[in-house]
Amino acid sequence: MAFDLSFSEEFFFAPGDTEGAPFDRDNPVSLYQAICVFSESEEWPEFYKRTFGRDFVSPLTEGEVFEVMQMARETNTCTDLSPPVEVWLDRDGDHRVSVYEERNEEDG
Repeated sequence: MAFDLSFSEEFFFAPGDTEGAPFDRDNPVSLYQAICVFSESEEWPEFYKRTFGRDFVSPLTEGEVFEVMQMARETNTCTDLSPPVEVWLDRDGDHRVSVYEERNEEDG
C-alpha cells in the first residue's frame, strides 16, 4: 500500500540542511539529506541520466537536490508512514530513499 507525502515541512528540510550542516549519513532525517546520501550511491548516475537526460557532473548542487525534491513532491508517494519513511523519487517507485526519525540528544 502507498501513501501521500502528508508531512510537515521539517520532513523535507531539517535545520541547517541548506547551510551544509553535517548530518548522520546512515540515518538522514529529512528528504533533503536522503537525496544527498542517494547522490553518492551507485544508482545515482543512472537515475540522474534517466531523469534529467544528461550525465551527472560532481559535485551535487543545491539546485539539483531541489529538482529531485520537487519530483518527489509531485510523485507524492511513500511506502509507509512510520519511520523510516520510504519516499518514491519517481512515479514507478524504481528509485526510493529512506527518511528516518530524528533522534533526541539524550538517545546518543
